[in-house]
Amino acid sequence: MLRIKQMTELIRTKPGFLVLLPVFFVLHGFSRNYDSVPVKDALLLTLIYLGSSLVIAGICWLFYRDFIKAGLIAFLLMAYHFFFGSIQDGITNYLPGSFLLRYRFILPVSFLFFLAAIIWLKKRQKPLISLVFYLNAALLVIILVDAAWLSAKIAGLDKDKPFSLSAQRFSPCDTCIRPDVYFIIADQYTGRVALKEVFNFDNDSFQNELEARGFHIAKNSSSNYNLTPFSIASTLNMDYLELKKGPQNYESVGYSYQVIRNSSVLKFFNANHYQFFNCSIFDFDDHHANKYAAFLPYGIELITSQTFASRLESDFRPDILKGMFGETLQRKMAYKYLHFNDKVFERTRNIASQPGDTPKFIYTHLMMPHYPYYFDSKGNSLPLEKLSGIKKVNSHDYLEYLQYTNKKLLQLVDDILDNSPTPPLIMVLGDHGFRHPEIKTDRKYDFMNMNAVYFPHKNYSLFYDSISNVNEFRVIFNTYFGQHLPLLIDSSTNVLD
Repeated sequence: MLRIKQMTELIRTKPGFLVLLPVFFVLHGFSRNYDSVPVKDALLLTLIYLGSSLVIAGICWLFYRDFIKAGLIAFLLMAYHFFFGSIQDGITNYLPGSFLLRYRFILPVSFLFFLAAIIWLKKRQKPLISLVFYLNAALLVIILVDAAWLSAKIAGLDKDKPFSLSAQRFSPCDTCIRPDVYFIIADQYTGRVALKEVFNFDNDSFQNELEARGFHIAKNSSSNYNLTPFSIASTLNMDYLELKKGPQNYESVGYSYQVIRNSSVLKFFNANHYQFFNCSIFDFDDHHANKYAAFLPYGIELITSQTFASRLESDFRPDILKGMFGETLQRKMAYKYLHFNDKVFERTRNIASQPGDTPKFIYTHLMMPHYPYYFDSKGNSLPLEKLSGIKKVNSHDYLEYLQYTNKKLLQLVDDILDNSPTPPLIMVLGDHGFRHPEIKTDRKYDFMNMNAVYFPHKNYSLFYDSISNVNEFRVIFNTYFGQHLPLLIDSSTNVLD
């Protein structure tokens, strides 16, 4: 009984909300994106937010000499930071294009609001017991709800059930040759048909070069989804995703990250004692991404993407790329993906030349010929102003960069073939097609993609021209690893607006 009274007194009189708010914010985001956000990153983020809250409160205490008032101002500032994006989205939904969404309105009004709050608290003489009790009690309740929700997800999550081939088990194949396997994604590399029909461009010279090296080209290949995380998830899990109909949100993107981390392809290679090398934009257990180079929130960004700081960076990104905040920052942001690609090429080549006692599975993900288009077909750098935002996407520069990408891919393939200790198996695959033509086109072109496969023994009898990504590894496992996986019906789903 005494403890209950003491607890009640603490809730009524102490600024626990200052600590509870950051805990709630991170816990709620982590619960929504469980298994997509590393635990240690979530804990570090919590400590950062707690430290920030306490520092702000400490500064405010110098002004108020009152812990409750100092805590309330810190609480308001942190709440504004945490929920800025959600409020902005709510206004956008109900009042699209409103002046309320302009920073020239938001920032002055926000400043006046906080100034008024600071002055009001300074002048107020009455105690704030009711407000303190309400904030503490409300945050405790929703933290407990989120903790229960997270516990239920942890207890009920069977990684082998929702993400693996539940109705199909892999067959052992002790006598199978186990080549090194290179899974190379060229992001947004559109297919042969789309290039001819939409862009009036003939890419046969590149495909002929691949065929001369022994590759098989699926000339009418397609992806199953027109957004990278969903496409890669279905490809690596060899199955379609369980998604709601229509455009997807952050939760379903987080779900696709879960599928990628726990995919059937990774489980198969692990069971066959392959060493996994991650040269991609996605995290896997114990194999972190080279760098978060995706255009969608990933990892801890699934929690922080709605915060004031993240929204500022996102909303002012076009201005930064235009050089309005200085050339140094402009260049750093504009060339981020170029440096990422260079590192991926270098690391993949180094892996190819490494001898080893166990076979290797290498997932290489290149942000090319995806925008930004850094070079023309001859390797000349495009001017910096051409890299200033998504509005610079255009078919001419895309086709130029695609031809440059062709040269880089051929160099990479040659390096792998020349330096691998044993004959490798290589896939060069587009995750989806080009989505930003200047003219309105049929959605089918969003899914047409590049699909080239190299088998050491050159037996491509199970491949077919209209194969989609979901069947890619099924055919490979059936051909090379003695499996008997049924092929799925090839279909494509639009996950964009």
